Amino acid sequence: HANTAGYVFAMSIPLCLFGVLVKTGWWRALGLLSCAAQTVALILTFSRGAWLGWTAALVHLAITTKKWKYLAALGVLAMTCVVAAPSLRNRLITVGQPQADQSIRERIQLLKSSLELGIENPMLGVGYGRGRLKESLRSRLQGTLLDDSPIWHTHNLYVEIFAGTGLLGLMTLGWLMVQSLLRVSQAAFRRAGAEQLMGFTLAASWIAAIVTGFGDIPFYHHETRIFFFSLFALAHIYSSRPEKVASDANDP
Repeated sequence: HANTAGYVFAMSIPLCLFGVLVKTGWWRALGLLSCAAQTVALILTFSRGAWLGWTAALVHLAITTKKWKYLAALGVLAMTCVVAAPSLRNRLITVGQPQADQSIRERIQLLKSSLELGIENPMLGVGYGRGRLKESLRSRLQGTLLDDSPIWHTHNLYVEIFAGTGLLGLMTLGWLMVQSLLRVSQAAFRRAGAEQLMGFTLAASWIAAIVTGFGDIPFYHHETRIFFFSLFALAHIYSSRPEKVASDANDP
């Protein structure tokens, strides 16, 4: 699915940039080619949530790594794709004008109804999974534009978790995500060279996952689910690794 691919690309491009930043020669060339191909593919998914997540990740990398050249090149490539294709331009405009897009209006209706479900079932929600949420939303959406349309999910990770698992599930997920991001970021600032860049790119991938979650759900497809939860493991491994001494801090 296009949204699934967009979510994966938003998370994978920052990690791919690590190879570009620390390698030289053919490895760097292959990394640049991969980043460029993934960026074009990301734009062509038309996934607005993934676009925002990818942008947030690049802004983070620009601030932390100061490697403006490669990040600017990816930004120029993305904007060239948008300028060259009217359909992409129209899609981008709807980010700032959500009411002009029918699909966004439908999602807002789903979000509102899902929030109401979560408020009515604040502790444990209505039960995890698209099927349970879909069944609970049926009666609320009778007589609306979504009455006869298939309801798969809310396109918002946090509202989905709140409606399905209540405050307990939402707070658990939020704590895991924020704690992992903070641990990686703190460990990165204590290191130098390639070890530091590894932490910055991993944190950028996490930021992409967090921001993209406002526009899509990573749990209902194998690719995004495996990638998403692998980031927890990578964050734990990185932040738990012993710090290198200054003499070998630049070793990749």
